[in-house]
Amino acid sequence: MFHQVVKDGEIDRSTVASIVHCLRRAYRQALGRSLSATDEEIERGTLRDLGMDSSVTLVFLVEVENEFGVEWRDDTAVETLRSVASVAEYIANELR
Repeated sequence: MFHQVVKDGEIDRSTVASIVHCLRRAYRQALGRSLSATDEEIERGTLRDLGMDSSVTLVFLVEVENEFGVEWRDDTAVETLRSVASVAEYIANELR
């Protein structure tokens, strides 16, 4: 579990890497195959562009909760799941 998510005003690179890893695990668990995008493509694109369906999204949310010890609130904005960067920002806000 990570506690220092923001350093010098920017989201820590290890946090972003962990979110990418969570996404890869979720994709493999939900669909039984690996995500073919590179880490850079995952970081730059939207999660929707990566082909996430509802089953991948659900597994991804659980993976992020387990990795960072945060809980998704019922009122979490849909935009929070737009990209790896938006998920990282959410985690940073939750851990402050």
